[in-house]
Amino acid sequence: MYASLGFFIAGLLAIAVIPAIWRRAVRLTRKAVEATTPMTLSDTRAEISAIRAAHAVDYRRLEKVAEGLRAELTESRIARDRAASYAKTVASAQDIREDELRETLARNEEQARRIAELEAQVADFSDQVRELEREIERRAADREATAGTAPTGEARHAEPVLSPEVAATANAALLAEITSLESENASLRDKLKKAEETLAAAQAQRREASVPLTTDRALREQQKSLDNKLFDMEARYIAAQAEITRLTLQLERYEFDDGEAESASRKDDRIAQLEASNEALRRSIEAKAAATDDFSLLREKLKDVAAELTAGLADEEDLRPLDETLPIAANEDDGSLASRIRLVRSRLSENSDSIAASATKR
Repeated sequence: MYASLGFFIAGLLAIAVIPAIWRRAVRLTRKAVEATTPMTLSDTRAEISAIRAAHAVDYRRLEKVAEGLRAELTESRIARDRAASYAKTVASAQDIREDELRETLARNEEQARRIAELEAQVADFSDQVRELEREIERRAADREATAGTAPTGEARHAEPVLSPEVAATANAALLAEITSLESENASLRDKLKKAEETLAAAQAQRREASVPLTTDRALREQQKSLDNKLFDMEARYIAAQAEITRLTLQLERYEFDDGEAESASRKDDRIAQLEASNEALRRSIEAKAAATDDFSLLREKLKDVAAELTAGLADEEDLRPLDETLPIAANEDDGSLASRIRLVRSRLSENSDSIAASATKR
């Protein structure tokens, strides 16, 4: 009974309170809908304008992003084209360097072959020098033996005497051989200079292109060693020429001695003195050439040594074919061995005249 009474009382209270709650909920819901939804034409237009503005802002933002992407794409394409062009340039430069490397290696092989030929020629000249020395020693021994056993005039007439025409022919052949050897040395120096210029140009191009070659250091070392070896061969070659010239003229002097030369002992002393002077000058020249690496200076000094030896050992009769075959004007020096011999001979004559004049005055 009490439960039924309580239920009825609660129902009555709910019926009395629920309408008020319902009205409040409806009022609040209406206010919320009116606050979020445009209810008039102006509100609708304002909402549409706001939506359009937001859409325009978003669209402009997307356009900026698209423009940035297009700029990045353009820069990427430009960088790709530049990289492709640089790759082509590097490839062509590498091909050029490889061609130059092959050419330089070929020139090095040619120089090595030439050095081998020069070594063989130097060996031949050394054999000729030894043969001439033995011939000179034999003739000197025969002359001394003949001078000790025969009268002064008979022994000299018993020796074989060649005609002046044969002597002139021999001297002319010797001078022609010396001239050919000088031209050959000049050609070798020109080739070496061209090889050095080509190698220097290749190294300059390599530094400009910044493309290092793996074998460039070994190539430079090989080129340097070949240059030094070629320089030594040229020095030995020119020294052999001077030695052959000296011994040949000395042999001819023994053959064509007319009885007015010095005695055999004084000749030996003079030859030994000249050889010692030649050796000292040669050592000095080689030391200076090794310090300065100057091919032309070495060649000029070796020519001077050869000219002094030739002028000191040869007499007027030996040098007469030289004057007949290669006439030159007075005070003219063309740098050849013949002109140097004439200049040294003239200086020796002037010194002899001055010494004789001073002795006469005393």
